[in-house]
Amino acid sequence: TNASTGEADFMSGATSRNVSFSDLVMGTGTHRGYVEFDKDGSKTFSSFEGKITTVVGADGKASTSYEGTFTFTGGTGQFVGITGGGTYKGQFNDAGQLVADWWGEYTLGN
Repeated sequence: TNASTGEADFMSGATSRNVSFSDLVMGTGTHRGYVEFDKDGSKTFSSFEGKITTVVGADGKASTSYEGTFTFTGGTGQFVGITGGGTYKGQFNDAGQLVADWWGEYTLGN
């Protein structure tokens, strides 16, 4: 579930579906994929690509972070004609959840 914590309330509470592919060596490398946000019958579709980095601390615990860029590729309902994109940066938390900050801009048009 998407939680919008920034100034804009973009897709807060939306269901998020993410399909990604990674090419990693020892937890570090490239990734790319697609994300769909779905809220109240309106959807946005995006493609993304970036880098995953895994670092093992002195305690032997691995920390994995990621960053990259995304582009809106389409939408339905109130997001028909969406274009734009931006950047993202995040990490996996101790519960194994994906936590990300997304920054970007979009416009709507047919």
